[in-house]
Order: sequence, then structure tokens, then C-alpha cells
Amino acid sequence: MNMHVPQSIQTVEELKRIASVSTQLISPGNSSVVFPIVQDNVIGSWLLTKKDQKINRNQLNNLLMKNNILTEDVIEQMKTPSGQDEYGNDYWNGKDIFSMILPKITIEKNSGAGITVKKGQITDGFLSKKNLGENSSGLIQQINNAFGAEAAINF
Repeated sequence: MNMHVPQSIQTVEELKRIASVSTQLISPGNSSVVFPIVQDNVIGSWLLTKKDQKINRNQLNNLLMKNNILTEDVIEQMKTPSGQDEYGNDYWNGKDIFSMILPKITIEKNSGAGITVKKGQITDGFLSKKNLGENSSGLIQQINNAFGAEAAINF
């Protein structure tokens, strides 16, 4: 087995940047996502963004608990529910919750994505493998192109 040991501080820093998994999100060879979203993530995203999905405050807090991008915008959106159910309890719909973690990107439905996003808010459509995934019109690739690898990884 071969082992590569950096010989200088400059080489260590280069390896940190080049060999880091976080910088290798998009394959340079064919410009596709190296780690596509599959199975559970696709199903969860579809279920969350389909029509008439109502999520109460406790579920909202549980979903956003692991989110490391808790900005003032997200906190403000958490304070504003989508509506109230028949019992008078506040609820948020899945598209609003997913929009809380999206960067301020704009994607038109006719771009092959099957979803419309305006300034980070999902306005039409639902998430699926086609618009999350592997091709260049996928959400991950577009976030990476517009905001860089760090934003795509945080998403």
C-alpha cells in the first residue's frame, strides 16, 4: 500500500484544499454531482414539499434543530406560520420549511428543474430526484455554481 506524506507546510495546505471531500462535490470530469441525493433523502424531500403538508411547531423545531445556518431570516420565518389548522394550532407547510434552508437562489421551472424557486422561496412544484440530483439543472449543482461548495454542502 502506498502512503503519501506531505513534505512541507505548503504541501499540507494544498492537500487540505485539494483532497478535502467538501471541495469535491462536483466532478470536474463530467460536471455532475459526486454524492447524489438518493433514496431516503429524495423521498423525504418529496414528502416535505408535496401539496398540503402541514407541520406543527414541534416538528418544525425538530427539523431545523441540526441546521447550522440559523440566520435572522430563518428565525423570522419560524415566527410566521403558514396558517392555522381546524383546531387553531399554527402550522408551516413543507415548502416554507424547505425554503428556510435554501440559499437566496432563483430557478425557473422551464429550466428543466420542474420547480420554481424565487429568491430562496419555493413557489411552485415539488422536489424530486430530477430537480435535486445528478444533472446540471439539479438544485445542488445550481447552488454550487451560484454560491460555491460551502453553501451547497450546508444545503
